[in-house]
Amino acid sequence: MGYETAHSKWIRGEPAFGIEQLVRDAEMYRIGEGATDILRPFVAREGLNMHLERVGRLFDERTTGVHRLIELQRLLRFYAPWYVSQWRSGRLPSRPEFHHPNVRSKLIFVERASRRLARTIFYAMLLHRQALRDDQGRQNRIEMIGENLLVIATTALYAEAQVQTAAHPEVWELVEECFREAKQRVEQDIKGLIRNQDTVIAAVGGKALNGRYPSLLSGIIRRNLQDYSRHESVLKADGANLHTVV
Repeated sequence: MGYETAHSKWIRGEPAFGIEQLVRDAEMYRIGEGATDILRPFVAREGLNMHLERVGRLFDERTTGVHRLIELQRLLRFYAPWYVSQWRSGRLPSRPEFHHPNVRSKLIFVERASRRLARTIFYAMLLHRQALRDDQGRQNRIEMIGENLLVIATTALYAEAQVQTAAHPEVWELVEECFREAKQRVEQDIKGLIRNQDTVIAAVGGKALNGRYPSLLSGIIRRNLQDYSRHESVLKADGANLHTVV
């Protein structure tokens, strides 16, 4: 259904619903806003830049001796109170929609998880230093944690509005399931900021790119530009030898 045009369905006497157009438009919106795998590191780096810019001079190879000690003291003056503040619970804003017990419990989790995320990013920064800037595995986790915390907050607030305006209390069942799954993902990704198997996966991917596993190419037709621009006789000869080449 996602490949057949509405006109084609109409000719065959079927309801001419343009789902094919919707499928193409949806994909274009994603590409227009930016591919997900590109946006995730971008969002994460926005959160990391504050730390990386502060500690940059400390880890700079050109900073030595007394200057490094001065930088360390400057960072301690900033990070000591900042770190302590990440252990203190914050108060939720005094808004009517926040008083609902189901909403309040979800937002308290979001507030606590946000502070835990800030602390864990700080630990990761101390362990990996400037390498964290190019660590896409950890950057993706940072973004996905924020994404899931946003999902928890918005679904709870939307459900509260639904109950108030449309009297649909059963919506809380869906919110609880959404919260349970998102909470699990948050817990897993926070732990993955410190300990994960990214190096193993990256090593396998590097070997694959270097031709370590030639069997993966078996049966795949070559698609170089030259394969489509050469004379037909040459293409036929290539076709006869394709199996041997692969």
